[in-house]
Amino acid sequence: MDANVSQFRMYVFTRQKLGTSSKDIYNELLAVWGDQAPSYPTVRRWTLEFSSGARTSFGDAPRTGRPSTLRTDEKIGQVRAAIQDDPKLSARDLSVQLGFDKTTVHTILTEELLLRNVCSVWIPHELTANHLDLRIASAKGIRKCLHSLGPAKYDRYVVLDETWVPFESHSTKSENKVWIGPGEARPQVARPELTNKKTMLLVAFTANKRFSVQATGPNETVDSQLFIDFLRKTGDKWRTLRSDPIRLSEIHLQMDNARPHSSAATSKFIEDRGVDLVWQSPYSPDFNLCDRFLFNSMKKELRKHSFQSEVEVEEAALRFLRQLSEQRLHDEVDELYDHCQTVINEGGAYVTD
Repeated sequence: MDANVSQFRMYVFTRQKLGTSSKDIYNELLAVWGDQAPSYPTVRRWTLEFSSGARTSFGDAPRTGRPSTLRTDEKIGQVRAAIQDDPKLSARDLSVQLGFDKTTVHTILTEELLLRNVCSVWIPHELTANHLDLRIASAKGIRKCLHSLGPAKYDRYVVLDETWVPFESHSTKSENKVWIGPGEARPQVARPELTNKKTMLLVAFTANKRFSVQATGPNETVDSQLFIDFLRKTGDKWRTLRSDPIRLSEIHLQMDNARPHSSAATSKFIEDRGVDLVWQSPYSPDFNLCDRFLFNSMKKELRKHSFQSEVEVEEAALRFLRQLSEQRLHDEVDELYDHCQTVINEGGAYVTD
């Protein structure tokens, strides 16, 4: 014996009147009818419709059919013109502006014009013609360096940058998403204050898992001297490694043009040590492996912990870095090489999905 939809709805109506939950009703139907039972979303929808009074019968609602004038060429043209004039208009805005039903507007947008409503992509900077030229030159320089190094690029190509790390544990807005029921208030989470204690973390690494980190102490800023000391410490550490030692004179170092990086004192130190610099153009974090992938994933992990000192931050950062696979680091270098070519093809513009 087969049950029809009306009988299923009648059962759902009866059970919800007796206070049975949607999930329990669904499990009861599933136990008796198996594959013939309606899905849980359907049972839940019927339960809500009956309890709210939106549905008063067990049969299907009469089908009136779609009006033949739903999507006329004139309406499609009006919607297209309005969107071209202001792409930020919502379906509701267009409905009010054009006097069309909101469902009609949405159907025209998605099925006739094949449009998607997406958020704009943030870019680091509004690029001028000069910036575009500099980015092309930088991309060519990075590709030339990586190509010339060949397999040695994983060993001798060094990337360096800094980032802020807070001492207190916190999560991002997207990480605070939770499921709540009808009538429940959204939970509140205090926004991290700009004045919260934090440290600037300096990181240098190669793709064969050679790392160097340093966190600034209380009231300490990254000036030229501190940066030079970090480079010197990194050189001394890597030169004395028992496995894969390397001297500063053997590396190709990429970093941005922050003041401590480009000061006269820093330039002299780098020149005296025989370091080959890989130039990174202004407003180009997408050329730096720290900004491309490392800092986002590292800070996501560090946000889970609270720290009492900069030493604890350094230790946590090193633990994170050491768990990265060498293959992942190699892949990131290879992707940077391809990314630079894409930027060149795009005339220096930022490349977004």
